[in-house]
Amino acid sequence: SLSRKETGNGTSNLAVNKNNGFGLNAVDSNPYGSASQYVTYAHSILGYASDWITYGYAHPRDWRYFGPQFGDKWIGMNVKYASDTYWS
Repeated sequence: SLSRKETGNGTSNLAVNKNNGFGLNAVDSNPYGSASQYVTYAHSILGYASDWITYGYAHPRDWRYFGPQFGDKWIGMNVKYASDTYWS
């Protein structure tokens, strides 16, 4: 799953110290410093589901919307997600 990949099975510094279960806002130039911090791990799950999926990648009026399905770097929810060309 995404959470397992992003957090090293929940053992990364982000998961443990910032309760960030998805690596949210961990940009390439400063992954730990820029990453969001959450009160609980559950808050990161709810934030991801709401802010990133429901009102982001899956919302037709959001700038990240390229179709509601999982995809690749040209169509679907992964177009603007990661800098890694092969992430999907």
